[in-house]
Amino acid sequence: MVSPRRRIERLLAQRLVALVLLAAALWLLPPLMPWLHGPPLAGWPRWAWALFGLWALLIGALAWLMERPEAEDDVAGADPP
Repeated sequence: MVSPRRRIERLLAQRLVALVLLAAALWLLPPLMPWLHGPPLAGWPRWAWALFGLWALLIGALAWLMERPEAEDDVAGADPP
């Protein structure tokens, strides 16, 4: 039987792999095509705004995955002191 701690670590690893694959797909050209053309916003090209926004979302998703308090509670309760 797999321990609860190991199960949570495995689930976290799967979520991190999914996040990396999503990031790789978002950095490709087709998702960025709508922002390649058009007037600049605040002096910056639209594609730059899109990349900064995607980068911020990926950092936020990574922080959320790594710092979830319910996962820490599950792991803390899994092993007896």
